[in-house]
Amino acid sequence: MTNVVLPAPFSPTIAVITNCSADHFSLEETNSLFDDFSNLWDVMEENKILKSNIDKLESKETVNVLMNKFPVEESKIKEAIKQLSIPCRFEVLSKKPLIIVDGGHNPEAMALLARTTLIKAKGKQITTIFAAFTDKNLMTMLNEIGKISEELLLTAFEHPRSRKREDYFLFADEYLFFDNPKDALRKAVEEKPDNLILITGSLAFASYMKEIIKNEKI
Repeated sequence: MTNVVLPAPFSPTIAVITNCSADHFSLEETNSLFDDFSNLWDVMEENKILKSNIDKLESKETVNVLMNKFPVEESKIKEAIKQLSIPCRFEVLSKKPLIIVDGGHNPEAMALLARTTLIKAKGKQITTIFAAFTDKNLMTMLNEIGKISEELLLTAFEHPRSRKREDYFLFADEYLFFDNPKDALRKAVEEKPDNLILITGSLAFASYMKEIIKNEKI
């Protein structure tokens, strides 16, 4: 379990969520809303067009849920949400090279992630390293993230539900596949270090690669 301590305005309330390698957060009522905020809040700072829509969402569903759960003023909930960070949700692991991990694992999350990443990239080309579980909508996910990627590298990782090379046979002519995700990361870093490197497809994969990057000090 990971304790996420909400910022000072929300103190001493603590939101407890599962580690980013899990499939869902323990705050089930706010799961999808926190998914949205973790990706979109960073974008809001750079793209003010989105601000009005986020404020509407913030002031309605999310705030209402939290006010029902905790005896905290509405203004303090809003301020805390703005500062909230969730592991493996558009998390920057390195600035040089720019490496971001995101646990998006469905078509809707990929579409949102694609828009977010384009804004964060600020004109940089994007290299995506992708791995997903066998029960996910692979074709639609790859279509969404492939639209923004100069290069999309497929891989597998150590998990019983991870797709393997044979599970990507329909895409063999379109994308490179790496049996070892470290090799995919090495290719991305060494060949196109100026690109934004996006690692996504699964919360478990994002967590797995986060540990690799942290241990190898990329």
